[in-house]
Amino acid sequence: MPTLDTRQFGLIDYSVESTLEFPYGMPAFERHTRFLLIEKDTYAPFLFLQSAIDGQVSFLVLPVSRIDPAYQVAPEPEEMELLGMAADSDGARVESTSPLLTLVIVTLVPGGAPTANLVAPFSSIWETARACNPFSPYPIIPPDTASGWRRAMLVIRRRVGESILIGGDIELQITDISANRVKIGIVAPRSVLILRKEIQLAAEQNVAASESVTLETVAELLTQFRH
Repeated sequence: MPTLDTRQFGLIDYSVESTLEFPYGMPAFERHTRFLLIEKDTYAPFLFLQSAIDGQVSFLVLPVSRIDPAYQVAPEPEEMELLGMAADSDGARVESTSPLLTLVIVTLVPGGAPTANLVAPFSSIWETARACNPFSPYPIIPPDTASGWRRAMLVIRRRVGESILIGGDIELQITDISANRVKIGIVAPRSVLILRKEIQLAAEQNVAASESVTLETVAELLTQFRH
């Protein structure tokens, strides 16, 4: 049985079958493709998402239902495939005997209130032992405009099949429009980094969240959480 020397719990034993696979890792932690979900009664309802690649990397997580009972994710077909979820001929999700568990990463702020990242949750299925970051129903919070400053934004109306050119070598094409989503195809040089904005924000928050986790700070948070 493998062992892992963790920052929070010292040396622990675990089985390979108990690990969750993140095929593409997590934002800012892309090489960490296997995690353990550690549950301790002392720290309930919080759980620890522990990297099986590096014992120094862990996150404090919470079932999203504890924050927003109405919160629901709607995985795209490619995300369903990544999770190993079954789909019907129309691409709709087929209910699994193992439910979809959605968790959010909590960042502990010394002397301040903790935050939970509802824009970039992650979902997992025990039946397939896989996890990923699905599409979130929460919008990205716009930048603070209290000072009166706001970045100029060019707004262009486009139909399905129409494109926008940026700088001559980047093309954005509208490929599909549904009730609340727009699919965009992007053609760009390989040297251009392309990220969903929430992934970039999640990467920054994940680094802060991983660095902020200690058993002492979690114990302090529990005192606030239970009152």
